[in-house]
Amino acid sequence: MTIDLHAEPSSVRFTNITKRYKTGRGSVTAVEGFNLSIEPGELVSFLGPSGCGKTTTLRMVAGFEEITDGELTIAGRRVNDIEPHRRPISMVFQSYALFPHLNVRENVAFGLKLRHESKDKIQELVDSAMESMNISQYAKRAPHELSGGQQQRVALARAIVTEPRVLLFDEPLSNLDAKLRVRMRTEIRRIQSELGITSIFVTHDQEEAMSISDRIVVMRDGRIEQVGNPQEIYQEPANAFVADFIGSSNLLEVDASAVELGAGDNEVLVPVLGTRMPIRTTGMPWDPSHSWKVLIRPESVRVRHEDEESAGAHDVEARVRGYQYFGDHVRVECEVDGLVLESRMYGHGHHFDAGDACRVSIVAEDSRLIRD
Repeated sequence: MTIDLHAEPSSVRFTNITKRYKTGRGSVTAVEGFNLSIEPGELVSFLGPSGCGKTTTLRMVAGFEEITDGELTIAGRRVNDIEPHRRPISMVFQSYALFPHLNVRENVAFGLKLRHESKDKIQELVDSAMESMNISQYAKRAPHELSGGQQQRVALARAIVTEPRVLLFDEPLSNLDAKLRVRMRTEIRRIQSELGITSIFVTHDQEEAMSISDRIVVMRDGRIEQVGNPQEIYQEPANAFVADFIGSSNLLEVDASAVELGAGDNEVLVPVLGTRMPIRTTGMPWDPSHSWKVLIRPESVRVRHEDEESAGAHDVEARVRGYQYFGDHVRVECEVDGLVLESRMYGHGHHFDAGDACRVSIVAEDSRLIRD
């Protein structure tokens, strides 16, 4: 017998979900007006800073938090009032939550024993789950005898062995070192894709979310700021908060009175670094009554020594404020007319010292005009 979740892929629907906590002075709203449809087999990440409501939303799916208002459905069934152990979900916790008095095999089998499955079925499903996570050789070890990565694999095996319809991840990689996090997120994505299980992944790490997600839900103060695939979130952020939270960014103030309409759709001419650049708007058409910023990603900023040949249009004099070498790329901070721009350039041959005179050019077609 093998773990098989393809037979019943499940959707998850959030309809006007709200969570309020009562306090001595009234109530505090943790999540408000949360609307989202997650398709069967999709991996969706909830991403945002601490306190944005992402974990609270996940815990409402698990049944660990009551829903104040709205409706939550899994596979079309309303689950608002269904107890956690009766929901078709499993959860992988940040702390792994392994039982210290049980060995690896007993930890993985725990959920199946609670369901009173037969000994033969438990053995076959546990064997399959442990083999899929490459932990069979640790079957008789205690959790404290395992590394962090091995413990995480045990926790994942325990989650999938019960054949849930939805798999929940609550910042599962935050306790691992950097290299192991990269390896484990690749493993999680592989397992999720092979099993075809609907998954919700909570993280505050934008690189994690970008690398494993079909879609990302960016949250702030209990509300959704933007939903999209990683490329959409990065290249077409809905506003300055999303742009600044996803990746590095240069955000420049815009004088609306100096902006002119351009030739293309959603294109305007914006004064940037002493020249007028054609820049596309994202999220909504240009409206001078709103506050806007120019988004310039560091990889769209080119820095060269002042005696090098011009890189083309939008080329201005600057001075190097800082230089960092990362092997495959360098980061250079330049001061231009009182503004500081960050540049990220890949390849070899880029070296600058603080105080060097330089010239900076911007790739206008990669820049965006976004709501503040």
